[in-house]
Amino acid sequence: MVPWHHTDWVRFHPLDLSQLDLSRLQFATTTIYHFLVVPITIGLSWLVAALLPRWQAAFSP
Repeated sequence: MVPWHHTDWVRFHPLDLSQLDLSRLQFATTTIYHFLVVPITIGLSWLVAALLPRWQAAFSP
């Protein structure tokens, strides 16, 4: 015996998300953003801090 009825798939919609599902999606998005963007930003700030004095020394009158 099949545990679900053959018409149950009609009632399911792919965007039928619960509040818990949306909260998990928001947490995953925030986690991925912080995992990727924050280290890139910190690394670029070190690069700017290292290159700015060289640029100022090269182009100062």
